[in-house]
Amino acid sequence: MNDQNKIDGFALEFAKTGDGHSFTELLRLMDPILKYEARKRENHRIRYQDIYSVFQEAVWKAAIDFDGRTSFVQRYRVIMLREFIDLCRYHRAIKRVSDTLQTTDFDENTLDWNSICKDDVSTVEQTVVGNAQKKELLDGFARTNEQQGKIIKLLDFGCTFQEIASVVFGASEYDARSRKGVQRAKEKFKEYLDSVA
Repeated sequence: MNDQNKIDGFALEFAKTGDGHSFTELLRLMDPILKYEARKRENHRIRYQDIYSVFQEAVWKAAIDFDGRTSFVQRYRVIMLREFIDLCRYHRAIKRVSDTLQTTDFDENTLDWNSICKDDVSTVEQTVVGNAQKKELLDGFARTNEQQGKIIKLLDFGCTFQEIASVVFGASEYDARSRKGVQRAKEKFKEYLDSVA
């Protein structure tokens, strides 16, 4: 039995029974992944130990209602990215408050709390993280549903229905068969998103 199957088994057992031993074994098997991901994301503002701790909590969040229909590691990575984004926002907010309070022209009566609390996560960062999450979800879906994954990727890329009919179904026009295939792909992708969320 490979590690992936063991991970899925322990996660499923924990979700069904709440067994502490299963969760301990799950954490032990996931530990190399947690350490690798934490080291990869560590920077001067966020310490490795803080990231590692958040990623351990993400294992619990991913395992608590795991149903076994998808890979646990895949589900974990989606939750881990969300948790990491929240951690980055938290540290950025702390730094913003600290920077505002340390300004030389600080006047208690004119402090603008809206400027301190405002969420200024850059749109570039949001776009990059969003694109990474989207790519991970699309790749995961395409691994389990090859043809439907191709359709969803083409839709995401901005292809027309005519182009999809030609590429995927080999049809000269967007006919009933193509329409049904695209609709089925959209439904399957929605089910997939619900299962990993």
